[in-house]
Amino acid sequence: MAGRTRKFNPVLSEQDKATLEKIVSSRTEEIRKVQRAKMILLAASGSSNTDIANNLGISRPVVNKIIKRFSSAGVQAALEDAARPGRPKELDPEQQTWIISLACSKPRELPDGPALELWTLSALTNYVRSHCKEHGFDRLESVAASTIWYLLNESEIKRKCLMP
Repeated sequence: MAGRTRKFNPVLSEQDKATLEKIVSSRTEEIRKVQRAKMILLAASGSSNTDIANNLGISRPVVNKIIKRFSSAGVQAALEDAARPGRPKELDPEQQTWIISLACSKPRELPDGPALELWTLSALTNYVRSHCKEHGFDRLESVAASTIWYLLNESEIKRKCLMP
């Protein structure tokens, strides 16, 4: 079909073509991977990005992105999702260490600590919030109990130091 000249004109090796055809005919492969393989095969056979989008029922920008990724980084990069950085950790290692050391200490032995033998999650959270500025951890003034819970879960401290 007539149109603009392609910026990225995919050329497939025999091995890449065989890999893509295997993915397309698979019944257990993820649908997005199958669609991406179809996009690359159609583009390599000369179909325009608009035709590919119409044929597969997806948007043309998605086709453009996958074909561009294939042309610049290869088959595997086009088939897989790009890595994402994710949400940064809420607590830095010093803050984590301080909270874990508190959780492992006896609450009644700490200055202004509650008169408990073992910590409860709410008592530990309240203590962290009220004493964090003294230790230079201003950010912990609004720390959620769930954040402390997850931290203690990761370090397997919860069963040893907290009340059930």
